Amino acid sequence: MVKAPLLLTAIFVLETAGALLAQTPCSEAGSAMPIITIHIYNYAQVSRRRLTEAERATSRVLKAAGMATEWVTCPVSEKDQEVDLDCERRLLSSELVLNILPHPSKSSLQYGDSFGYAQVFTNGQFGHYAFVFDDRVEDFARGSLSAGQLLGCVAAHEIGHLLLGSNAHTLRGLMSARWDKDDLERLGWGLLLFSPAEAEQLRAGMQARCSEFRPTRR
Repeated sequence: MVKAPLLLTAIFVLETAGALLAQTPCSEAGSAMPIITIHIYNYAQVSRRRLTEAERATSRVLKAAGMATEWVTCPVSEKDQEVDLDCERRLLSSELVLNILPHPSKSSLQYGDSFGYAQVFTNGQFGHYAFVFDDRVEDFARGSLSAGQLLGCVAAHEIGHLLLGSNAHTLRGLMSARWDKDDLERLGWGLLLFSPAEAEQLRAGMQARCSEFRPTRR
């Protein structure tokens, strides 16, 4: 039984910011496919198995849109022994940050019953940060969907907002504000993807990021 759709995303719109953007190589030698580097902060302590499933689901959606992904696991506490140096330096223009939160904070309650939200600017600057509420994902998935696969598709939706902009909701499909029964069935089959037009816009968004020459602060 497919559960009733939940409001998927609220957009975190910022008009100004002190972050600056930087240039980075966006494709490997011999590959025309742009590469998105995603720094993941697992504050919800999602299990390694479910996190891997989520990463694979996100990567599959982005690959279908013509983009490759590279994942960087970043520390969320002092207990984390291994620190990737990529987590310490400034973000590059083609790098995004996915924060998996255990539950909404008081400041994020303004986004209602959404699964998460994305940092989208209204002044043309590039957003880098996406946020997903794991408790809502897990509760919604219970008994009918794979929580890892749902988490991955929610993350792909939020990444879509970062690259497409604040007006990126559609009536149906991955970028819909609410997923209906048909969308959720396609999600379960691994077929909830960006439309061809959205995929083209995503690639154009990455191209624009790769043309930037300025550094970004975390």
